[in-house]
Amino acid sequence: MPRTNLREVLEHLATQGPGLTAEKDAVTLLDLHLGRVQGCQPTDALAQLIEVRDGARQALKSTFAVRTTSVLARSHADALENALGPLERLIDQAHAEAPTAQQTFEQRWRQVGPRVEQVLKAIAAKSFGASLPAEVHTVLARLETSGGQLAKHRAAPDYVRAGQDLDLIEKDLAEFDKAYGPTNDQARKDYLVVKSNLEKGLLAQLEPALAAGKLGQPVFGFFADAVNKYTEAKALMDRGEKEQDYPPALKAAKSLATSGPVRLKGALNDFRQDWQLREAPIRSLLDGLDQGAFAGVDGKALKTAMQQVTQALKTLDADLEVAAARALFEQVEQAAAEVRKAIAKSFVKGGAKTPKAARAQAVAMLKHDPDVMKAVADEPGGGALIDTMVQDLGGKAKDADSKAFVRAAITARFGPELGNKDLTTKYLPRLYKALGMVPASHTLDNPMLRTINRDRTKLVPSGDYEDGKGVINLQVPRTGLVDSMVTLATRILPEKLMGKMTTGSDVTVFDLLALHEVGHAVDDKLQFMNGKAGNVTYGGWQKHAVEEVAAALGTAHGFFKDCAGEGSKAFLTAYLKAVLEKKKPQAESSVTSLAAGAKAPNWKTLAQHAAVEVAENIRLKSSDKGLWDRGDSAAKKYAIGSSVYQECYEGQWVSYALSARASKVTDYQFRADGEWYAEAYAAFFVGKLPVSHPLHPVLTQDKQSTAAAQRAAR
Repeated sequence: MPRTNLREVLEHLATQGPGLTAEKDAVTLLDLHLGRVQGCQPTDALAQLIEVRDGARQALKSTFAVRTTSVLARSHADALENALGPLERLIDQAHAEAPTAQQTFEQRWRQVGPRVEQVLKAIAAKSFGASLPAEVHTVLARLETSGGQLAKHRAAPDYVRAGQDLDLIEKDLAEFDKAYGPTNDQARKDYLVVKSNLEKGLLAQLEPALAAGKLGQPVFGFFADAVNKYTEAKALMDRGEKEQDYPPALKAAKSLATSGPVRLKGALNDFRQDWQLREAPIRSLLDGLDQGAFAGVDGKALKTAMQQVTQALKTLDADLEVAAARALFEQVEQAAAEVRKAIAKSFVKGGAKTPKAARAQAVAMLKHDPDVMKAVADEPGGGALIDTMVQDLGGKAKDADSKAFVRAAITARFGPELGNKDLTTKYLPRLYKALGMVPASHTLDNPMLRTINRDRTKLVPSGDYEDGKGVINLQVPRTGLVDSMVTLATRILPEKLMGKMTTGSDVTVFDLLALHEVGHAVDDKLQFMNGKAGNVTYGGWQKHAVEEVAAALGTAHGFFKDCAGEGSKAFLTAYLKAVLEKKKPQAESSVTSLAAGAKAPNWKTLAQHAAVEVAENIRLKSSDKGLWDRGDSAAKKYAIGSSVYQECYEGQWVSYALSARASKVTDYQFRADGEWYAEAYAAFFVGKLPVSHPLHPVLTQDKQSTAAAQRAAR
């Protein structure tokens, strides 16, 4: 066994009870420390000397019990104590000399430290490159090693050894300068050539452009990468010149000369492409003006602004007047907005004699400007005119022009863009009608309602909302006969509470589904339910980890108490967790690993407990089937105390207050907090939400506030 390990073992034994009790162990430990003491030298670090002395003192202390009875142990202890005298004097001497060593080091460091730090930093950053002569890399490797030791000894602090490290570093620096000098001189010559070329090209163009703010203040995003790379390279060049260290400066200059123009050209191209995206609809608008599609509207200011942009883009590569061009972009867009406003004003006030004629005019305008309907909707009376034109279709957008019109009308009046799939004859007018049933603050002014997609199914309607993305996905059948049949089915099937919302009106399942998903978007915008967690007035909804559900279930239904003889509470909780997750507990290592004792749990007894039945009934039956489908009686039967716990989506657990079912709208409302809000939301806007429901006054206030704002705007 190595001596160090033996000493550590003996010292560990000495910490137990009264200390060492065996004579042989005591003598061995004393001899080991005697060797360490006698091995100390004046050049050793003060901290090391103190560590050896303190270790010897501890050895004498831990062998005291043996020395009271053993002459041999006493003799070895005497030898150690005698050796400590010279060590103490050595420590005193080191203490006395320590300030002098520190002062000497710090005086030297003030002179050479900055240069040392500069070189070590360059080594760490790999600034010298791989093309240097081999002897230079050899010296650099030694400097890196010595620099690491120096940092270690300064931190100790051990200024004697730090001074020795500095001796080596200064010697290597001298050798480095001798070997590096010719390389540095050649790099300087090459650098000046590259820099001169840059000053005639990229630098001559970019530096004054940046100084004048031509690329934006702050720099526009298109040019951020090119400018950042330029700034980094220029900083290395400037530092190399200042410190007379040219290889890294040359490397930076070459990189800038090679990649700088490419990056700048790429940024300019991206800038132009951004304009092309902005320009396309404006060009179409100008074409419409030229072709007389917008009779009586003056487009001179817009044409002038477009000519100015065209001219600015022609000289952009040479003058880099990007900020000026960007300002012209904005002028063009402002001029286009004024043109659209004039078109909309003329369209609304001049008006066609019939909705059909107005719609034909709108279709013609849309072919030249897809955004014109938004301008019409913003004009006083424009929204009502669009409503009239859509209603005049009689619920059917039969041709491509009509569909394009209703699609644009939906975006103009309510905000969301529509996906390109399944935009059928009756679907578009029905969606327009449904969106028109809620306040504009819920649709047009809702950033969480961005897109509505539709897939046409054969029969069963459904939908979903993508939280945080503002996307509604509707899976609905044909909106004619099939939709009517689905709606009729809800009315005649008594177990479907949705039927109560479709009776006595022309409201269909399609309306309720669309409004339900809009309700999710409104909840996402307002974060209404997130702010009502645990509030019994709004259902008392809370989210849980499955472990929390298992714990609540085990306590409330006596599982922990009744089955205590089968294992620990941790084991029983893991058992219920496995059941909740549709797993076989006896096959799960997370369960079996917690089973204690020689006797195996009685798995049959555990499986027959009432708590297990509850667990099996509150977990999902399939991806869209769960406890909420089974009505009030099942909720009451499987409640845990005054709350109903259930898996609402795969791996997601919630609870709500059982008492909340007294104001039930539909069973589906009790799937999750978002569904509780969305179902009540849909019921409110089809006039089927009871006044007593807690959301009724909230939505009433919202509806009235929006109406008041609209009146004020008019």
